Amino acid sequence: EGKTIRALVEHIDVFPTLMDLTGVKIPKSAQGRSLVPILRGQTDKVRDVLYSEDRTGMTMRFDGRYKFILNPPGIQPELYDLQSDPREITNLAGKPEQRDRVANLTTEIDVWNKQDAVSRRPREGT
Repeated sequence: EGKTIRALVEHIDVFPTLMDLTGVKIPKSAQGRSLVPILRGQTDKVRDVLYSEDRTGMTMRFDGRYKFILNPPGIQPELYDLQSDPREITNLAGKPEQRDRVANLTTEIDVWNKQDAVSRRPREGT
């Protein structure tokens, strides 16, 4: 009660969390991670990075500090440092000093996008 948890979580974590809380085995096809270890104070995180995608082809990656948005072809990517720019006002993606970061994050999103959604689901003990 009264505790703020800053763990990176997703909506898809609700189902496995409820299954875990009720003692029901989480199906292998379920996406997301159980948040029970966080709720019980056994860990402070269940993942290091969040991804999301939409129907337009936009994919977002967030690691708790940097938010990177890979937009559909023809639209510049977006990179925000939420530590220094929490309102996402300054897009850093076009800055020369961010060129390597943008390239690495683009590659990471490309790899993530090529995975089957079910294979992204964490296995027990990870």
